[in-house]
Amino acid sequence: MANEEIWKMYRPDVYVHSTSGERFYLRMLLNIVKGVQSFEKIRIVNGVTYETYKATCYALGLLDEDKEWHEAIVSTSQWSTGSQLHQLFVTCLLFCDEKLPTVSLEGEEDSCWIKIPDDLLIPDSVDHVASIVSSTYPDLINKYKDPNYLRNRGILTPTNQTVDEINSYVLNVIPG
Repeated sequence: MANEEIWKMYRPDVYVHSTSGERFYLRMLLNIVKGVQSFEKIRIVNGVTYETYKATCYALGLLDEDKEWHEAIVSTSQWSTGSQLHQLFVTCLLFCDEKLPTVSLEGEEDSCWIKIPDDLLIPDSVDHVASIVSSTYPDLINKYKDPNYLRNRGILTPTNQTVDEINSYVLNVIPG
């Protein structure tokens, strides 16, 4: 394949959904392997040519535990909207039940609780709404008039009551 086709897959503004199979694994390789010349050469690891991009990712240790999902969430969070990130997280929950690390609560036999990596969590605090808003909208006081700043962020909530709490908090924080 031509270098031009490789570049189309590598462009940072091109999104490859995590459920798109080999295209997703190719995209993962393009983010890791340097100096790629062809689609065939990217499947070579330590002199061994692998049949698929997924097998190549395994050979490079990219698919141990939950690395591919963590990579997908981290890279997607750099440019996606809140609803796109939510959709990806739901996809992770639906399609990688064997990949997400689970834990058991005391007294439970089966691991059925999903362990979310600490770097994706909002730190504990007394005022949870303030923590969520400051984590999602850093420097809100200085940027609340910028439509792009607001458009590129979102807080997903399970209930309308939580939406009302967050909206009240934000309205009280914004001057005027």
